Amino acid sequence: MDWGEQRPESLVEVEFRPLNESDRMAWAEAFVKLGGKKLHPDAASYLVQTSSKSLSDLAAKLSHAILFVGDEPEISVHTLMKVSGVSSEFTVFNLEDAILGRNAIEAQRIAKSLLEGGEALLRLLAFHRGTLMRLWQTNRAVHKPAAWQKTAEADKFWKELFGRQAFKVNSFKAAAQRTAEVQLRNAIQQLLELEVEAKTGTHEVHQYFEWLWRVCGQGWKPSEPAFQVSR
Repeated sequence: MDWGEQRPESLVEVEFRPLNESDRMAWAEAFVKLGGKKLHPDAASYLVQTSSKSLSDLAAKLSHAILFVGDEPEISVHTLMKVSGVSSEFTVFNLEDAILGRNAIEAQRIAKSLLEGGEALLRLLAFHRGTLMRLWQTNRAVHKPAAWQKTAEADKFWKELFGRQAFKVNSFKAAAQRTAEVQLRNAIQQLLELEVEAKTGTHEVHQYFEWLWRVCGQGWKPSEPAFQVSR
């Protein structure tokens, strides 16, 4: 704020920068700890990736979850799903594993269960966006020289990219190795278009399932297949 000549001499200005994803996860874990509970790492990731950046929004959801679990010591992904009105035997992380493993049939089955159980499509799309952006960064990193992979810079990169989910590094690396960067760009572009359509109410759910099938399969080819027909 520009005070000009009116600035009081005793004034102290403090800038509160927006928290990044890792910081919001740490904030959520600290908030839950004050309530005498523990937040599972997957639950923290799910919360941050499917919520707004507003801390008041996170606090409202966590307060509800703390009351919901009662005497249970830990808040899980399923707990956060239930307080949001979602009932499914699967979680978005089961869906993420199916996508990374390119298991199209399993991904379709899990996504169908989540949507039918009340999971909002926009929350799913937001979660997929986080997964694909992380996969894109992984794709670029795994193609760097072998010498770089053993440096402190590489260790810092992986730590910052995955944070408390370091156990997922190998599955992301394996998926990145078999996925071309151009396919990842196309997948992200198509996903963003789905989000826009979903927000404007013009999206049909079959478009999401088609996107999911392509992500787990052959992706987006630059042209339609052509072959000669014998007469």
